[in-house]
Amino acid sequence: MLGFTKHHNKFEEGQSLVEAALGLVIIITIFMGIADLGRAYFIMVALEDSAGEAALYLSLNPECQTEASREDMSCANPNNTEFRARSVGGVELDWDRVDVRMSVPENYSVGDIVTVEVRYQFDMLMPFIRQVIGSDRLNLNATASQIILTERVAEQSS
Repeated sequence: MLGFTKHHNKFEEGQSLVEAALGLVIIITIFMGIADLGRAYFIMVALEDSAGEAALYLSLNPECQTEASREDMSCANPNNTEFRARSVGGVELDWDRVDVRMSVPENYSVGDIVTVEVRYQFDMLMPFIRQVIGSDRLNLNATASQIILTERVAEQSS
């Protein structure tokens, strides 16, 4: 039986601790980056849901884009597309920073296409992701289109 003896150099004594510390920093950074991108994905799903709901409502009520769309107040909240877009998503999203854009043909009829685009600037938390994309904000956009399903309401003359 051969006997092996360990010879420790005094420089090797802290090597495992240094390797563990460096490895831990790298692993934590990777996990935090994944969490940041996971937050962006979650918000993107909320934006897509918002655009889809708004486009569906706009296809049924093309005249009610915003609360002030009609003088007779028939488009007051919650009966307008902008309100529907802002109330569908999760509470984790700052809806005051969301930009909702709607596109309806001027002289629309059944079968025309309406489009809703929802835009949001997502703040990144991890500094290394900021270096990769060149900004501390990530522009997220979701677009949805639907076919108009209702006839134009005839304007009443006084």
